[in-house]
Formats: sequence, C-alpha cells, structure tokens
Amino acid sequence: MMINTPTFAAGAAAAHAHENLRPKHLVVDISAHGFGHLAQTAAVINALEHASSADTSIKLTIRSVADESTLRERIHRPFDLIPYRQDQGMIMHDALRVDAAATMDWYRDFHSNYKTRKSDAARELEALEPDLVFSDVPYLGLDAASLVGVPSVALCSLNWADIFVSYCKDFKGSARIHDDIQRAYSAADVFLRPEPSMPMESLDNTRPISPIAFQGKDRKDVLRSIADIPDNKEARFVLIGVGGVGIQNLPLDSWPCLDGVHWIFPDAALGGASHIDRRDFLRQSLFKDL
Repeated sequence: MMINTPTFAAGAAAAHAHENLRPKHLVVDISAHGFGHLAQTAAVINALEHASSADTSIKLTIRSVADESTLRERIHRPFDLIPYRQDQGMIMHDALRVDAAATMDWYRDFHSNYKTRKSDAARELEALEPDLVFSDVPYLGLDAASLVGVPSVALCSLNWADIFVSYCKDFKGSARIHDDIQRAYSAADVFLRPEPSMPMESLDNTRPISPIAFQGKDRKDVLRSIADIPDNKEARFVLIGVGGVGIQNLPLDSWPCLDGVHWIFPDAALGGASHIDRRDFLRQSLFKDL
C-alpha cells in the first residue's frame, strides 16, 4: 500500500493541532475536613487564570463532599462537581478535640476492602480521562492515578498518614491502615509542602514551597473604627479561625492579654458572659459587613 506522504503529514499535523486545542483536564480532590484544604486549593486554582492562555485552556473537575456553595464561592473558575469521599481526616468532638475511637472505626471500615476500593477508584478516574490529578489531601485518588498512569500532585501542610498514626497507633490494625495511606501519598509524583507544614520525614517525594494564601486588603482603619479604638492607641488584630469545625470551651480564662492586641473570635466562642469585660475580645459579627 502506498501512502501519500503530503496527505499523511497534513493529517498528522491536523490531529496534533486538534490535540493541542483540547482543554487539559485537571481533576482536583479536596478533603472536606474543615475549610483549610479548600482555602489552599482555591488559591492555587484561581492563580491558574493568570497562568493559562487560549493554548492551554483547562477543564476543571472537583471531587469533594465539601459544601457546593462554599466550593463555588471560593473557586473562581467554572468546574464540574463530583460528590466523592476519599478520606475522613479525623472525626472531631470540636476543633480542638479528636474522637480517636470513632476515627479508627471509620478507617477500619474504609480499609477493610481497600484493594477493591482502589481498583474501583482507578476505573472511575480513567473514565474521566484526566491529564493530572491534584490532591489536597485525599489519598485514594493518588493511589488510583498511579494504577492508571496519570501524573499526580499532592499539596498540603499536613498528611493523614502521620496524623492518623499519631492518634490511632494503639488501636489494633492501625499499622496496616497507616501503610496503605503512606503508600498512596508516596505514589504522587510530588508532595508539595507549603510553609508552615509538618516535616513528613517518612515521605521521600516532598518538596517545601512558600506559604499559600489569599492576599487581603489593609483595612486597619475600618477595623479600628468598628472596634471603637482611639487613634492614639496601638492596635493589632488577630482573627481566631477554627477551619469550619465547631468549637467549645476555648481556654478563654487563660487567654493571653498582650499590649495592643485585639482578638477576633467566632461569636459562639464568646458565649460566656464572664468574658465580656475583656475589651481585647471582639466578636466576628462586628465585622460581618467587611
């Protein structure tokens, strides 16, 4: 059979051009344990708007069980959402107290058939035809990506393997579960650690990077006015955030009193009338219109 070389070359060039025009498909897995994972991820995804061009358009798929309205509020690009739980993080009594027993029960069930779960996840991921998996910081998708040969990047200041073993190492079966999680994180092409972060010394694919944050605006004058702080008084404001997890019994009785520092708390944390006389304690609702 003879091949018309110019025609073949033109066809190959057209196919290559079509491939180049196809949007790169980015699948992003976001832990729903509080708001911190979304905050880091949203900052990265929103920055893609400045990095991409007509030649590198991006199709975005988010996989998470985080609240959809919160996801769309923070992520400023269009995306398809797949409600998909790949991790639990820690089950919490509140923002400061972990329920280790309940956490272990969840992981024991999730990992009781982990090999099958990973194979199913790989088939689901392959059907999406992604060019890259980005995770903050579920591990199942990273494991699945390694099975189907899709590049993957993890990014987080923490990982669930180290946290799980810290709280659950004394429970029977925890070592096997920890090994599963550890292998999944190790399967990522790189694990980016924005400062500050856990050391993650047991992973050999980590790379430290600079802090990730949204850049705010200097509104100190407005804050001073709302808080009724005289112009001749020094003032610094510290926002106490609990990452979307409930909070009870903050140690307000022993909270430091620092010259010129004003603490902005969730209203629920300042429920006790005995702390109202602390002029350096401010309720978040005072600033709701900012």
